Amino acid sequence: MTKLLLLQKLKNDDLKEVRDNFPDLELLTADQMTDDLVDQIEILYGQFSKGQGLDPWFEKLVHGGKSLKWIQMISAGIDFLPLAELAKRGVIVSNMSGLHSEAISENVLAYMLIFNRGLKKALENQAKQVWDLGLTGIKQLQNKKIVIFGTGAIGSAVAKILQGFDVTVIGVNRHGTELPYFQQVITHSQLDQVADADYLISDMPLTDMTRGYFDSSFFHLFKNKPIFINVGRGPSVVEKDLISALKDETLSAAALDVVEHEPLDADSPLWQMENVIITPHSSALIEHYYKKSYQIFGPNLKSYLTTGKLAINQVSLKEGY
Repeated sequence: MTKLLLLQKLKNDDLKEVRDNFPDLELLTADQMTDDLVDQIEILYGQFSKGQGLDPWFEKLVHGGKSLKWIQMISAGIDFLPLAELAKRGVIVSNMSGLHSEAISENVLAYMLIFNRGLKKALENQAKQVWDLGLTGIKQLQNKKIVIFGTGAIGSAVAKILQGFDVTVIGVNRHGTELPYFQQVITHSQLDQVADADYLISDMPLTDMTRGYFDSSFFHLFKNKPIFINVGRGPSVVEKDLISALKDETLSAAALDVVEHEPLDADSPLWQMENVIITPHSSALIEHYYKKSYQIFGPNLKSYLTTGKLAINQVSLKEGY
């Protein structure tokens, strides 16, 4: 009997659907797990414990489950997985790419408007009961150049949501292939073409190529003191270089949903910088998450149990996304 470990909750109607359609599938939760079951689990759904952080059973299965064949992640990123080891063991992995795209794009737009319209300072003034019209650095989005690093589901959703603002949206990826919602797509070797960018947005996954990508030499390519927004991966940024670029006004501001080491150290200078917005890796939060995540897991489960293959969102363990 195939055993499935549910570390991600299923809504009652979805759980009933699974039980009705696959009566021979044995469903287990973390509370039911024991060490002798580790080598019997074939399918793993989710990775987090009831609190924060990776579930201990997830760690045990990923690193040593002898029967493990498929991991359905509940995140888009898979950079913390031992990809080479999983590939060697023949384990396939799928993610939730696309599920969070609209939510993240709304966060990106919010960051931009908060900075542009002086809302960060206005909210600080409100907390102090101060009425002050002297807000500085007010801008509009119109006629600005926005460069998005990463043109997958998230980058495309950001480009789409910006269509109503009369902006120029340029994507950066490895191929430079033309895509919807982007006026232009360039490769990483063509950044000289966007040196006049007003906003730099990263949603790139963490790979060998993207680790430390945003460093001092990168930030100094740009001449318009752009705003930097990171909703991708924290380690893609060299944090000390980012702090220096903010201090010397190479960058005018930054919005960070991810940081190099999470949670951000209490003594990090980023906390105290007036031109920085920090959110706790929360841009991917969505309404009705359990139901929407099942819209990916459900079809994959059906496909896997009937054909041994996945329907959607299988990731490349070689590429890392």
